[in-house]
Amino acid sequence: LDKGKCTAAAVARAKKVSEVKDWIDSDFSSATVGDGFVALIKMAEKEFKKRKSINAIASGTGLIPPKISERAYFKVATGPSAHPDIVDWDAPWTLLAPEGLNILKEEQIQYFAYTMIMQNTGSVVVVLPVKDSVTGKDIPILDKSGSIHKDIPIMVRTYVLTALQNQVSRRISLTLFAIQHAQRTNSIQSMPNGLAEIDRERSPDQQEVTVTISPKSNDN
Repeated sequence: LDKGKCTAAAVARAKKVSEVKDWIDSDFSSATVGDGFVALIKMAEKEFKKRKSINAIASGTGLIPPKISERAYFKVATGPSAHPDIVDWDAPWTLLAPEGLNILKEEQIQYFAYTMIMQNTGSVVVVLPVKDSVTGKDIPILDKSGSIHKDIPIMVRTYVLTALQNQVSRRISLTLFAIQHAQRTNSIQSMPNGLAEIDRERSPDQQEVTVTISPKSNDN
């Protein structure tokens, strides 16, 4: 190989790496992501307070989603809890789930996902509030440092997740990058409370994501 060409290629690559690092430092700093996420959460919470139930989301539209067994509009990301598997599914939404998530009302999450697609809301990130299964208390959206709480699941448009997985692999990093994208496009929503909970009694040694579906999850 031409030594000059190799040197030029190395310089060009180093420049690209430096540019990417500068971009990450400026656009994904803890302050930038934290401030943007706080603003988005406040907006999502404000919108959520206007809703009395999930049925209000599509009130009067006549939209009836298919059963999950027929066509799932969301899929829980599989694989290790810290590093979800690379997307190889075609569900339009992917739920990035923390270990121990227990879905109480699967069909209502399906209804929410289907409605947003059919109504073309433009949303790409949806926060799923959860409660602690032991205490029964809601888990805060943000932790004490101002970042999203590690036990808060989010539902992301699958095409966005696919793009993000070219850059990062950790669930929390995917979550933060997705939120950053939603911040730019003003496209984040929040689901109602009561659709899921976190099992605090799970084994800390478990490596695979364990998501359970409550037997009564299909009740409407």
